Amino acid sequence: MFNHLIIKTKESVFFLAVIIILTLGLCYQITEPWVGIFDFNGAAYSRFAKNFLTFGFIKTKMTPTWNMGSIIPQHFDYYVHHPPVIAYLVAGSFKIFGIHEWSARIVPIIFSIMALILFYLIVRLLWGKVVALLSLVFLGFTPMFLYYGRMVNHEAVFLFFYFFTVFFYLKYLIKRKKIYLVTIIISFILSYLTAWSAFFLSIALAIHYLIFAYKITKDKRPIFIFVLMPILFTLLYSCWIYAIKGSLSENIKSIISRLGPNASNQFTWMDFFVLEFNRIKFLFTTVLCILTFWGIVFLLLQISRKQFFNESIIAFFFLLPLMNIFLFREGAWEHDYQLYYFLPFFAIVSARVMLAIRDYLHRKTISKVFILAFIMLFFVQSYRNFFSIHTFKFDIDREIAIKINLLSKPDNEIGTTFEVSVPTSWYLDRKYTVIRSLEEFKEINAVKKLSLIVVFPHRGNRDLVKFLSSAYTYFAFKNFLFFKL
Repeated sequence: MFNHLIIKTKESVFFLAVIIILTLGLCYQITEPWVGIFDFNGAAYSRFAKNFLTFGFIKTKMTPTWNMGSIIPQHFDYYVHHPPVIAYLVAGSFKIFGIHEWSARIVPIIFSIMALILFYLIVRLLWGKVVALLSLVFLGFTPMFLYYGRMVNHEAVFLFFYFFTVFFYLKYLIKRKKIYLVTIIISFILSYLTAWSAFFLSIALAIHYLIFAYKITKDKRPIFIFVLMPILFTLLYSCWIYAIKGSLSENIKSIISRLGPNASNQFTWMDFFVLEFNRIKFLFTTVLCILTFWGIVFLLLQISRKQFFNESIIAFFFLLPLMNIFLFREGAWEHDYQLYYFLPFFAIVSARVMLAIRDYLHRKTISKVFILAFIMLFFVQSYRNFFSIHTFKFDIDREIAIKINLLSKPDNEIGTTFEVSVPTSWYLDRKYTVIRSLEEFKEINAVKKLSLIVVFPHRGNRDLVKFLSSAYTYFAFKNFLFFKL
């Protein structure tokens, strides 16, 4: 069932070389501002982390907050839609390295590298070093991993805890030691504090254990762990959210809206499948898609009773991400990185089928050429798609935010006639109020005494612009008008 973990020198050299190259790939453009695809996640968690350092964990009740500028605790705008561990980790990184984009990104990068090591150990334990090395290459060099493996969000961190849990689950099945069950519980706790996907991990492990392992171990303790952990954390999360917000309605509405099409996103099942298929081709490459399809057919035809347990782990790696995107279709429709947890499935199946090709083609030269051609084509597609993602930048108003900071003090409140995006707000770092009309301005300014108002004149507000122009001095910058009040 399992192979021994004895790693030799040549294997170690290749393994380390791959890890070093992947680390460099994850660090590509690490210092860039929050202008890339889904960089709003990085800006958001950086905001949460900075507020922890500014106001303290006690005053913020150890809960992420959206606020900018000087505030009082009673006015904290709490964020409880996701578990808080990522914000804690980024806060720790800010404390050590200072507040920078790169010091936020270094958190998921570190966890991604550790996840690679665990993934390698899991695959080597089940299928040996050749499959492990090939799987490592296929997983690590996909555009999905190289780009989203450094995204400041819960995916990269949870992937580490995901592999950590699976590794000690396998170790428990080998040796049946109590310490492995304790380690699984600790890993589960950290997983639940990191991402909602931990619930799917519990379900997938429960299903796998009941079908493939319980008849062998006759141990009911893992069943209780896998079943009771999600129930316990559901209760704890509910108590936490209620204590912070005073109600669960906002979170319940958010969960319901993620289950399927809603007012803002209308799509059919066919639309969903087509979109996800195209995303998979791009983020995992067409080569891995072909190898995976080929591999699934091969495994179904060639599966033996001796290897049945090992193949069940592949099914396990497919089940968790499948639940993730099907149960929360609206979230998967909005965010292509919801496919992130398919990484081990595509990598392992592709590696397995490559070895099957090698064994089928008895002539070593032909098999080597064939395998090398597939790998080279995979690298070409990965390289092209990876840089395609990086070259696409969102046009945020970063320079506007920096200009506002130069013209105002941290405790000032400013007005805008437009919504400030999450990435822009990171650079703004001022309390702001959106003003839609002249009447709103007069009412708000009488109470709050705004120090500055920034107007984008091409989006209406003619009466407001006319009044401000006659009453205050102003200047134009990047198509915006700055009125000093």
